Amino acid sequence: LLNEGGLHALPKLTFPGGVLIGCSAGFLNSVKIKGSHTAIKSGMIAAESVFEALVDGGESAAESAVAVTGEISSDEVVKEVTSYEEQMNKSWVHEELYEVRNTHEAFARWGLLPGLMYTGLAT
Repeated sequence: LLNEGGLHALPKLTFPGGVLIGCSAGFLNSVKIKGSHTAIKSGMIAAESVFEALVDGGESAAESAVAVTGEISSDEVVKEVTSYEEQMNKSWVHEELYEVRNTHEAFARWGLLPGLMYTGLAT
């Protein structure tokens, strides 16, 4: 089963304590049937965003000790890393999905041959 909704079907990518990455979020370029590179890039951006939230969250040095020790205190507040979604919207993954955003609609609206022609011209 492929999550091939594309750019228009992307859910909210963050929630308190986690993020959606890769194919689970729908970062599949269904026209080219490629998604490994977008999944890897979304994981890289998620890791960078989470690290920044743990280190640069405007906290004292004691609160950002997780960057040094690798351990999260049980009394630490669960955060939502909203910078991940912002960074994904600025990345080449968003640009790639934006280019093929209307191809499925073309098949649904006009049928096979006109949809193929639109997809060929649009990508």
